[in-house]
Amino acid sequence: MSSSKNEIYLICVRRKGHPKKHIDVCHQCRWRSSCKPYQKYRQPGLPLEHSPEKRPTAPPVPSSQPKIKKTPVTPPPVATPLTLDDALDLLDVVKKELKGIRDLCS
Repeated sequence: MSSSKNEIYLICVRRKGHPKKHIDVCHQCRWRSSCKPYQKYRQPGLPLEHSPEKRPTAPPVPSSQPKIKKTPVTPPPVATPLTLDDALDLLDVVKKELKGIRDLCS
């Protein structure tokens, strides 16, 4: 009996001692839908594997440099409601600034 080099055997994790089973046996197994080795055979992962050890890490901060302290963010002060006169004055200032920008652009 000769065997071809392309015969595939998977390790059966359901059986005691984890024997190798031929792929035809795995096709007929009742646990094939939840079998991890069979699922990896049917749908192989991408060839690029990223492990946590290979990730670039930030260089350590030397102890001679002071550590940056994070300041807490304070909410902006509550604005008082504008009166009609204040709003019109603000509108005039904005119009003058826009006119100056338009003159610069042309």
